[in-house]
Amino acid sequence: MSLMPKTRSTNARPIPDGTEVFVTFYDKQDEELCTVTNYHLSPTAYEKSFKEAGFAEFKWVPFQCDPETVNKEFYDDLIK
Repeated sequence: MSLMPKTRSTNARPIPDGTEVFVTFYDKQDEELCTVTNYHLSPTAYEKSFKEAGFAEFKWVPFQCDPETVNKEFYDDLIK
């Protein structure tokens, strides 16, 4: 079974920190499997939180799949 999220935006304005984001996963037959709730946090919110927690350095790195993972092609396609 393959889980594929669909993205849909109903608002072109910036999303406020803490906004609920619902992610619905569908199978290959386009049938809904499940929906999970996440919360939007801006890059600034993450940077501020790490600084307040005492980290001396914070660095953003590109999101990538572990080259040793099984089914790497699936994950590479998913994170594009």
